[in-house]
Amino acid sequence: GCDLEEGWVLMCKHADSGDRLVPVESMERIQQQQQLFGMDFKPVIRWEQVVDLTYSLHLGAKPKIMEPDVAAVERLRFVPPTWSYECDEDLVHFLYDHIGKEDENLGSIKQYVV
Repeated sequence: GCDLEEGWVLMCKHADSGDRLVPVESMERIQQQQQLFGMDFKPVIRWEQVVDLTYSLHLGAKPKIMEPDVAAVERLRFVPPTWSYECDEDLVHFLYDHIGKEDENLGSIKQYVV
């Protein structure tokens, strides 16, 4: 292995048409977190998990939510002034082409894209 403190791995399922970057933590950091929080500890890093954790009821201790990328959050907080309906359509087609036709993350846009 590499002696990297932090890194990214390019993952792609065999049937996927798009690539996905997935963060990778060092074994030392994972072992420290498991010792500190227990063997099942895994921080919440996906936005879907954060929404679920924030707005639903849970029994027991809540998992830790990773700190957000403040700069990215600020950039995505508002719609750009030049954004148009055509941009919405392009974004839907891009997501549909790169996420997969039956992905549950598509949600309600499945009905608008062929």
